Amino acid sequence: MRQLFLWLAVLFALVIQSGCATLSREECLRADWARIGREDGVRGYPGERIEDHRKACGEFGVSPDPSAYRKGRADGLMHYCTLAGGYEQGKSGASYRYVCPRELEAEFMRGFRTGTQIYELNQQITQLDGKIKAKEKELEKDKLPEEQRRSLRDRIRDLERERNNLRSHRLSIERMTMF
Repeated sequence: MRQLFLWLAVLFALVIQSGCATLSREECLRADWARIGREDGVRGYPGERIEDHRKACGEFGVSPDPSAYRKGRADGLMHYCTLAGGYEQGKSGASYRYVCPRELEAEFMRGFRTGTQIYELNQQITQLDGKIKAKEKELEKDKLPEEQRRSLRDRIRDLERERNNLRSHRLSIERMTMF
């Protein structure tokens, strides 16, 4: 189920992104294509992003400089495709767009997998927080039989224990990945 929501979120972001101009009129008219390429590389955009810029700037009679853009993007990817860059991408729940050069991809993916573990643990912790709050709300009801109250308190303790275990696991991963 979580995978479905993640997939839908990515799809929604792509649809929203495709409907928006990547650059404004002013940005197109004074474009530094190496800088734009570098910024896109740092953000992990695929090389096809230049086509989005071409469409956006075409309205204003401006065409990108593909050579300058590619060079800038390659420089930007050197900053994106790092262990720390992969970790941040994974931790944020973002997807990897398979943009890293082969020689940098393994290190990026190592960070990405670890970041994704942290993201997933955070998601599980958030779900447990919701379950705990729901059980606590049930406890507030008047005229709840004592046996049911005891059962709810036991369930809350179990959920809190599970949440604490996840937090401990997350902390141990974070300590191992300090870079």
